[in-house]
Formats: sequence, C-alpha cells, structure tokens
Amino acid sequence: MIKNYIRSAFRSLQKNKAFTAINVLGLALGITTCLLIVFYVFDELGYDRFNKKADRIYRVNNDIKFGGTASSYAVSPPPLAAALKNNYPEVENVVRFRQRGGLSVKKGNQNLQEYNVLFSDPSVFDIFTLPAIEGDISKALVEPNTVVITESMAKKYFNSTHVVGRVFTFNDSLQYKITGVIRDMPKQSHFTADFFLSMSSLPESRDNVWFSSNFQTYVLLRPGVDYKQFDKKLPELLRRYAGPQLEDIIHI
Repeated sequence: MIKNYIRSAFRSLQKNKAFTAINVLGLALGITTCLLIVFYVFDELGYDRFNKKADRIYRVNNDIKFGGTASSYAVSPPPLAAALKNNYPEVENVVRFRQRGGLSVKKGNQNLQEYNVLFSDPSVFDIFTLPAIEGDISKALVEPNTVVITESMAKKYFNSTHVVGRVFTFNDSLQYKITGVIRDMPKQSHFTADFFLSMSSLPESRDNVWFSSNFQTYVLLRPGVDYKQFDKKLPELLRRYAGPQLEDIIHI
C-alpha cells in the first residue's frame, strides 16, 4: 500500500515538473532561512556568556537630556568607578577601560600598527573571565608602564608565550613591560583587546572631573543585588559629586 502511494506521488511530481520545482525550491528556501535565523539568535545569545560572572556584570551608561533631546552613551567620567566602589556596599568591584586608538608597536626594524588596545584597571581580570597563560594577572597591571597581551600577540612578536619580563616599545618611545599573557579573547565578546595597558600609566585616569566622559565603566554587583534597585541610587551620587562642579562652572 505504501509503495503504491509513493509511486503515485512520484508520477504526479514527474507530470508537474514546474510545480514540483517551485515547491521544492520554496521548501529549501524556507528551511535555509529558518536555520539562518536560529544560528543568528544562538550566536547573539552566546555573547559574553564565557564570563563566569556575566549575570552580575553591568556597564554604566551616560544618559544626557539637553534641549528636549535625550541621548545615551556608553561612557562615563574618570572618578565614577572609585565613587561607586567607595559608596555602595552592593558593588563588589569596578573596572575602567579607555580606548586611545591605534599604537605603533616595534618589531625588530619594523613598526606595526595595532588597534585592539585598551588602557585598563587591574581589576579587569577579576571581573571578566580572561584565563592566564603566563604571569600573575591579578597583579599584572598594578604598576605603571606594564602590559598584558594575548597569546596571539605573544607569538606574533616573540614566537613564544614565555614573554613575561620582555619589553614592548610603543610609538617609538613608550616602553611597557609585559607582566602577563592571556588566552585570545572569544569572538563572542562585546569588546576585544590584544593589549591591556596599565591604567596607572594614563594621567587622565586620575582626573577628578565629572563632566569629561571618556571611560567605559563596568560594575560587578554582589550576588543577590537587584540591579534595578541599585540603578535608582545613581542620580543621588551624581548630585553629590557632580553637583558642586556644575555650580562652579555656572558661576564662572
């Protein structure tokens, strides 16, 4: 019986070749589109999931309302991170990033341009899951003029990952000692870096200016903290610290 059904269906398909081709093509396109959507959704949902503390990491955004226009930026002032950690027990740790564009890196007689460069506080390795290959990364960025690099960069410039203690020359004059090597960052990360330069090397990072927003600030909340309730406390912090500076600006 089943064989007869199959034969009948096959004959019908042969008699209506154009109709069959259209249906088969439509089915193939439908399945392909569905699979592409599924793969895309899984890829998007997989971003930053490599971080073991991902459910407690939040980036501080800067919402600005001026002249009836509201804008949101993923930047914040340099003193914000310390103020958050010092004033709120809900905050377990904080880290700042500062992007400064590309740097020229000396390799032998060559100068190579690198763009995945971040100035970072040492706490980056406590907040984000970035496994170390060489060096004690918990202390790697404490001293000025130190740098942590990825495995790929270590092999690119030294053909080895055993490079702790070696020195990089940036922009022909700035020398940074390598204090750690980490595994390459996963592609499913909302930020990437091949060079983490010590934040203490950047004078701008010590500015107490609340109206200059050039840093990305991330907060690691303690387990059980409701981020929505915590978010409601931030306007008061701005009034306390940024308010006096705003008054000084107005009275100038």
